[in-house]
Amino acid sequence: MEMINIEDYKDSILAKMAEEKKQTVPIESKVALTIKEAAEYSNIGINKPESLLRMPRCPFVLYVGNNIVKSP
Repeated sequence: MEMINIEDYKDSILAKMAEEKKQTVPIESKVALTIKEAAEYSNIGINKPESLLRMPRCPFVLYVGNNIVKSP
C-alpha cells in the first residue's frame, strides 16, 4: 500500500479549490487584452502582436502616464 504525504494532498486540494474559484470574464467584455489573449482572439501567433507592440507610437498600447501597462 502506498503512503500519501498529507501536505502534498492538502496542497493539491487547495490548488483545485483555487482553480474552481477563479472567475473568467468573457473576452468581448474586456477593455484590454494581454498579448496572449489578443493572439488567441485574432487566431494568430504571439509573435505578430509582440512585433506590433514594439513599434514606436503603437496606437493600441495602454499607457498609464509615460509607462506601458504590461500583463503579468
